[in-house]
Amino acid sequence: MVRSKLNTVVDQTPASRTFSINVSPYFQKVLISSTSTGVPSLITLRANLKQGEEISITGWKVRGKAGEFQIPRGIERINPFSLTEPGDIIKVKTQDTIYLSSSRGPFGLGKHFKPNTCMGYLKSSYTFPLAVPSSCSIDKPKEEDLLFYLQACQDFIFKKINFSSCEFPDYSKDITVKADTQCTSYLAGLATGFTYNSCFLRHADEPGFTTNEWHVYMNTNLLTQKFDTIELLDQNGLLVDKKTY
Repeated sequence: MVRSKLNTVVDQTPASRTFSINVSPYFQKVLISSTSTGVPSLITLRANLKQGEEISITGWKVRGKAGEFQIPRGIERINPFSLTEPGDIIKVKTQDTIYLSSSRGPFGLGKHFKPNTCMGYLKSSYTFPLAVPSSCSIDKPKEEDLLFYLQACQDFIFKKINFSSCEFPDYSKDITVKADTQCTSYLAGLATGFTYNSCFLRHADEPGFTTNEWHVYMNTNLLTQKFDTIELLDQNGLLVDKKTY
C-alpha cells in the first residue's frame, strides 16, 4: 500500500496493489555461496538446513545468461572400476557443499560423486579438477608375524615400505628379496592392499568414509559473462537463491 504526501498534506486515500513472488518452498535452504570465473569456473552451493533436515536437489537447475544446467544424479560411494550404475538422487544435509565445476569429470561424462578417504590411491591414474582426499593408510604388519621370514625380507617390509603412502615400492630390483620366493609371495599379497578397491572394501561402510561434498562436473561454462546473475531453481522452476557477480 502507498499514498502520497506533499509538504504537510497527506493523501487520505492510499492505493494498493497485490502481487506474488514465485519463490520455492526451498527458498534459501540451499545458497549460491560463491562463483569463480577462473578456468575451470566454479559455482559453489551450500546447504542451509536445520539439523536432521535433508532435501533432494537432483532435477534443480542453475541458470545464467550463458545457459542452464540441470543437477543430475550422483554416485555417493563411487567405484571407478565399475561405473555402470546410474547413480543416486543427490540429497544434501546440514553443512553439505555442492561444487559445480565447468570441467569434465575425472571418470568421464555424467559421473558425479562424493569424494572419499580412499581416493588418494587414484591420484596417480586420474586428474581431479577439484581437490579430493590424498592420504592413504594401511595397517603395518606386526614383527611377530614375520619371524619366519629372512632378515632381508623383514628389513624391506619395515624400512622400505611406507604404510601411510599410496604407492607400494618396487621390490624387483632388490636381488636378495627377489630371490626369496617366500618373501616375494608375501609382498605380492601385501601390495594388493595399496589399491583403491582394497581400501574401498575395507572402509566403504565406515562412518566418515565420504566427505560432506558433492562434486558435479557440468562440462560447460555458465560463467562466461563478465556481469551476470546466477539463479538456482527447484524442480518446478521456482527460485531457491540467486547471486550476482
